[in-house]
Amino acid sequence: MSPARIAASIFLGIALLLAGWWVVYGPWDHDGGAYLLRGAYAADGLRPYLDYPSIYPPLVDGLTAVAVHLPLGRLAIAILLPIAWILANCIATAVLVYVITKDWIASLILSGVYALFAIANGGNHLTLEHAIAFFGLLAFASASAGRLGLAAFFAACATLSKQNGILVFVPILAYSTRRDFARMIAAAAVPVAAVVAWIRDVPAMAKACLSDLITYSRQPAITPRLSTELMRSPETLILFLIVAMAVVLARSRIVVWLALACAILEFLPRVVRNYPHYTINLWPFLVLILAIAMPRMRIAIPAIAVLAFVLVGYRTRWRSPSPLLATFEPTAQFVARITPPDGRVRQYGAEPIIEFLANRKEDVINKPVAAVFGAKWDGSGMYSTPPDPSTTVVLVDRGQPWMRSVYENLLARGFVNMAIFGRIAILRNRPTLPARAAAPH
Repeated sequence: MSPARIAASIFLGIALLLAGWWVVYGPWDHDGGAYLLRGAYAADGLRPYLDYPSIYPPLVDGLTAVAVHLPLGRLAIAILLPIAWILANCIATAVLVYVITKDWIASLILSGVYALFAIANGGNHLTLEHAIAFFGLLAFASASAGRLGLAAFFAACATLSKQNGILVFVPILAYSTRRDFARMIAAAAVPVAAVVAWIRDVPAMAKACLSDLITYSRQPAITPRLSTELMRSPETLILFLIVAMAVVLARSRIVVWLALACAILEFLPRVVRNYPHYTINLWPFLVLILAIAMPRMRIAIPAIAVLAFVLVGYRTRWRSPSPLLATFEPTAQFVARITPPDGRVRQYGAEPIIEFLANRKEDVINKPVAAVFGAKWDGSGMYSTPPDPSTTVVLVDRGQPWMRSVYENLLARGFVNMAIFGRIAILRNRPTLPARAAAPH
């Protein structure tokens, strides 16, 4: 094995270790808890759109349900599942680059870059974007190898992970001919048929994934300005510039221009909502462009790898406490201890990771779509009735203006404060005279 290949392998290993550290100790995003809890509901036989709210295709919920069925504790799943997605995307990146370039060194380096790219863009938690990247990478690798039926299968899986995954189909068309279309359509129909057989209500799925998504996207949301991207993750912006250079150097191959157009379209949602993890959707298109232009990009790839490693390492807060281990796990353990296995939990807040780790169901699972997928997800507007006296109530106080009135009404109804973990309070009921309670609006 050459020294360069050994160095590339070491870089990949260190990048994966750093990604694992970020999963445990990095900033927490409540989306991760939401997707884990939805996967747990799917594992219990509940269906999205019908039994619990969703505005996205259901494939990731199904895959998460498989993970929930593994003989692992809930905390282990919460940690290992995002790491597994990052590792899977590193492997898929290497496969795509090697299929096109037959260069193991470039494959290993770009695999390590993905690990850094993911954690630099909010991928240290469970998110739908990991699935789009994974299936997109495998689709492009299959198309590059002439396996267009398999490419269409993976492109359909990307689409069933999140709606914008449908753009994965576009570059594949540059590899196909009319004779391939029937085979591609048949292959793409396989995962679609599997999902339809699971959900068994196409109109409900179509309404949620189209009209409800459009309603959600039209709501104003307060997110950081896009101009802050340079300060947040300068290595991501530099990677974009390298990809733009690669487009010019790739000698105008149509698949490169199609991939560039799709990457631009994948970035547009960040104009509406500047959520960094949306950037992960661009990854398969960026890798496809870089791999095709690789003979002219051999110096730039190691350069961005070193730069990304240095900048991500510099931003890593090595002594910061783990939100999972220091806050959510002890909170969930206490909730599980005071709530019977068949008991229910009501949360006024936006941290479903607590119910997931506690292995307890919400008292109201099928909440209004507009409340769960609103522009401001803080626990407001989700309940129209007070909690049942047998319910464990969790208050996640992030400064919501309605939180004090909810707390006072819970006390008036006979709930008592059982424990406090940081800004999270846990309440249970004691017998008392009925009192009027209000729900947050």
